[in-house]
Amino acid sequence: MNIIFALLIAFMARAEIREAPSMVDALADIRPGDVVVFDIDNTLLETPQVLGSDQWYTANVAALVKSGLSEDQAGAIALKQWDQVQRITRVRTVEKITPHLVRSLQRLGVMTFALTARPVQLIETTLQQLDSQGIYFSSHGYRFHPAPDLRLRHGIIFIGINYYKGPVLNQFFAAQGLKPRRVIFIDDKIANVQSVESALAAAGIPSLEFRYGAADHEVQAYRADLAEVEWTYFLRHGGLISDTQAAQKLRGKVQSP
Repeated sequence: MNIIFALLIAFMARAEIREAPSMVDALADIRPGDVVVFDIDNTLLETPQVLGSDQWYTANVAALVKSGLSEDQAGAIALKQWDQVQRITRVRTVEKITPHLVRSLQRLGVMTFALTARPVQLIETTLQQLDSQGIYFSSHGYRFHPAPDLRLRHGIIFIGINYYKGPVLNQFFAAQGLKPRRVIFIDDKIANVQSVESALAAAGIPSLEFRYGAADHEVQAYRADLAEVEWTYFLRHGGLISDTQAAQKLRGKVQSP
């Protein structure tokens, strides 16, 4: 009987992963009592240039591993470099409509959070970036600081690169005594979506996960040559140039005798 009951609970709490080409698609079926959790990079925000983008960080890790470093070493170095750029870069929303949609949910009384792999040292930078685009979350009076590198700040859970999103989200809900009627989770990375889907299902929390794809074209169009030019400029001058300016510098090199 216990096994049958457990299977029934798992079935009732089953999650579903869907593809969402836009934020409108991801938020089309919000119901009273839902809790909506957003990723940040390539979901809410992106950089206007290649340098500092999520895809630059990913490519940087891969290149460092290929050079002989371990995954941990490569991740630490790439994160430090990404951190440096994030502190000075401008950002934009992946979709212009996103701030309006987030505010609309909040006006309806829907509880919203962000769950990001950004490290805690980027808390202030992240808040400033979201503020620049008119996106705000509320801590709802909750506190969550179970480890030095895990923290809730203004409705954003910062977990860094050493944790999986699903277990941390479960830990957060348990710590607050929150039992959402349903969780809507939106993230551009399938690994994060699967992590949350598995963890919430195991906890018996109904959920609907979206693999968000509005930034896919930017990821697929990533150019390592532009990133190299922009990184070199950043190291020499401490500033950023656009992809257009980087492309012009590349053309100048090619045309030089």
